[in-house]
Amino acid sequence: MHETHRRFGRRPPFPMLAFNSHEQFARIKADGMWDRLADKIRKQDIMLQGDINPNLMEYETLSEARRYSARPKPADWRCPFSARAAAVERELAGARQP
Repeated sequence: MHETHRRFGRRPPFPMLAFNSHEQFARIKADGMWDRLADKIRKQDIMLQGDINPNLMEYETLSEARRYSARPKPADWRCPFSARAAAVERELAGARQP
């Protein structure tokens, strides 16, 4: 979140990070409150911004990386990070050293 974010609801007066526990969301869903909460958030987003944040529209069907990036992405976007590729690259770098 920062003061020049394209979504008004993510423009605090100074840069900040927000953390939401996945366990918190799991409890909200288990208690049957998820649909009501999502509906309320989306209505507030429409009132403030004029539309629903496209990265949050399909909460559980989109990649978490896509949601957390907070930037518009094409439908076929994939996170460029791969833990497997990074591990292999580290191994290769180690093998190249004398």
